[in-house]
Amino acid sequence: MRVVGFVTLCLLGVFPLSSLAQEKDYRKGWEYEGGFFYTKDGRTWIELSCVIYNTYEGKPLEYKEVKRTEEYVELYSESRKESVRLFAAEMERRKDGKDKWSPSGKGRWRRLAE
Repeated sequence: MRVVGFVTLCLLGVFPLSSLAQEKDYRKGWEYEGGFFYTKDGRTWIELSCVIYNTYEGKPLEYKEVKRTEEYVELYSESRKESVRLFAAEMERRKDGKDKWSPSGKGRWRRLAE
């Protein structure tokens, strides 16, 4: 009976199902061969890889989350003028918002400890 009541309240909009789904969004870490992205606060992301480590003296690249859909999380780096979209199995990049999105590698979402 409680389940029926809860479902009814969701359908009436008292407890929207979309907000429940957003609360359970585990997409806080994304790994690819040789590197990873992660966020602690859901707004600022860092990327670190062997290449980045060697190129930038161990400092990770920083991105801001600009869009989150069911398909991807989109990040933007002001310093690099670069956007990144992280999908379930691949990543795309583009520079300055002018170029077309280009595949940039395979990867996957990783659940991070809270």
